[in-house]
Amino acid sequence: MSLEGPVLLLGCGKMGGALLAGWLDRGLPGAQVTVIEPQAAAVADFTARGVGHVGSAEQLPGDLRPKVVLLAVKPQMMGEALPPLARLAGPETVFLSIAAGKTVDSLTALLMPEAAVVRAMPNTPAAVGRGMSVLYANARVDARQRALCAELMTAAGETAWIEDEALMDPVTALSGGGPAYVFLLIEVLAKAGIAAGLPAELAERLARVTVAGSGELVHRSDLSPATLRENVTSPGGTTLEALKVLMAEDGLQPLAAATRVQAVLSEAGLEAKVREFPQSTRTAEEAAAAIGCDVAQIAKSLIFKGATSGRSVLVVASGANRVAERKVAALIGEPLEKADAAFVREMTGYAIGGVPPVGHEVAPITVIDEELLRLTEIWAAAGTPNAVFALTPDALMKVTLGLKGDIKKGGTACRAMAEAKKTAKTGAGKSGSKTSGAKTAAAKRTVKKRAPAKAAPPRDIARETLDAALRLAATRSWADIALAEIAEEAGLKLSEIYAIYPTKGAILAAFSRRIDGLVLAEDMEGLEDSPARDRLFDVMMRRFDELEPYRDAVGNILADLWSDPVSALGGLPQLSRSMGWMLEAASVPTEGWRGLLRVQGLVGIYLATLRVWLRDDSADKSKTMAQLDAYLRRIETLSERFGRRDLSQDAA
Repeated sequence: MSLEGPVLLLGCGKMGGALLAGWLDRGLPGAQVTVIEPQAAAVADFTARGVGHVGSAEQLPGDLRPKVVLLAVKPQMMGEALPPLARLAGPETVFLSIAAGKTVDSLTALLMPEAAVVRAMPNTPAAVGRGMSVLYANARVDARQRALCAELMTAAGETAWIEDEALMDPVTALSGGGPAYVFLLIEVLAKAGIAAGLPAELAERLARVTVAGSGELVHRSDLSPATLRENVTSPGGTTLEALKVLMAEDGLQPLAAATRVQAVLSEAGLEAKVREFPQSTRTAEEAAAAIGCDVAQIAKSLIFKGATSGRSVLVVASGANRVAERKVAALIGEPLEKADAAFVREMTGYAIGGVPPVGHEVAPITVIDEELLRLTEIWAAAGTPNAVFALTPDALMKVTLGLKGDIKKGGTACRAMAEAKKTAKTGAGKSGSKTSGAKTAAAKRTVKKRAPAKAAPPRDIARETLDAALRLAATRSWADIALAEIAEEAGLKLSEIYAIYPTKGAILAAFSRRIDGLVLAEDMEGLEDSPARDRLFDVMMRRFDELEPYRDAVGNILADLWSDPVSALGGLPQLSRSMGWMLEAASVPTEGWRGLLRVQGLVGIYLATLRVWLRDDSADKSKTMAQLDAYLRRIETLSERFGRRDLSQDAA
């Protein structure tokens, strides 16, 4: 690698260090690079190779005019780290940023309006030089600077340019999140090998090398992935038969289910570990026997169907209790229907007997048995009929965002009434004397006295809290609003909203589900025979219509989330679930790897279009419609080019 002029590297963490190592390995002289890094230990190996090092930008000479300044610090550090660099910019200096979520405009605002800025999005395989980096440049970047930035990023792997910065969102969803999907595949394959009797070390090695080799093959081959797969799974061949075994009910699917539950728990920040047993844990009694705990500690997950909404209703009850469906119905505001096995599988992604309280395909309405919350440790199913995990009641509330209540059949009120009736019956059975009659009358009066007065309709705390939060968000920054303020606005105690919304992120998730429900309540009348792209366009525009009353709140919330990638990432799972439902509403399948890519692609399209919608002051939302249509057409064109039945044709 041969570059003219000095290179300045801000930050030498994992990605910055990987890029620097790649430059040096490709022949860039160490003396040509200076690293700004407060931790000297992070650059010790590089200074030994001639790389310069300073602890802060203020230590750099004032006449230094680097050709490239690569920005490799965390996004939240940009506000403090970038302004001191502006004085070093010369007419030929280009700033190259690899910070996730930081737009070109936000970077120029921290540097100077006339700065030449390139934004790059590498993924984790860049650490070994096998990554994929997508770059976007503002109008001030010339051809020479583009070539220079591309050459620097080739140290991380391959590069590609986009001309629309909004596409960085779907790039992040596919390329940035893609390695995680592959790592999960390796994990599942290794577990399948272990389950088939292979030693753990050999099973993991086979999985690693197989996936790595398959990736290299598809990378080098001119054939499509589908053709390569078909070449391996010929009819009647051993590979096809092996796949049938792996995908059978007792093969890869339960292993994948347990792995999926573990991933959800880890993503939620819980330290819970899935435990698998050789014996069945399908029933509460079987699970308690296998674990060695009391049956009351088993949190059994029961799925019902909302009779009005058709939504999945998850009831998490103590294994020692029977569920009073009428009590659950009173809590959620609609009667319940029994759910058949097909509905359970469709809504949760799991079979009856192994349904966990987390990681469902479709976010359910969740109700928690209050008796579980009095225990110190509880156990729940982990996706299969022989896998469980332990957690605390607080963790259960946090990860499910459920409503808690007395849902036990034959609770305290029922016992009191039964006792009163028993007293009355005893009195009536004695002699017919006046004394006996008086006792009977007294018993009847006791029953009447104990009968509870007709209760006022319960407050819908979840709805009132959400409405209050949105009212406040419409007036000021979401980051500045405390949960206590939301409770005060709703006329509630903080303790009342805690059980439903333990975090502000939970409130945002509920808002997303509210919009989902409003969109899904409408039908596709007149569009049933339209192309998938048209159906999806209609569904997404409905979503923007439903968001319209909350425009100010959405704008303030997103402004904070876009500047806080940690919180934004925390909301991605719910956003992915919402986009999955939008695809389903348009009759576009969401199952399998293709379905996963469709969901993530729509997440990117939605986020990009959302920015346009926030600035769209036209009465008919023509700008929003034009932008959404352009994105969907682009995806359709790519689908046709690669021969995929995603949006180019009706997906069957």
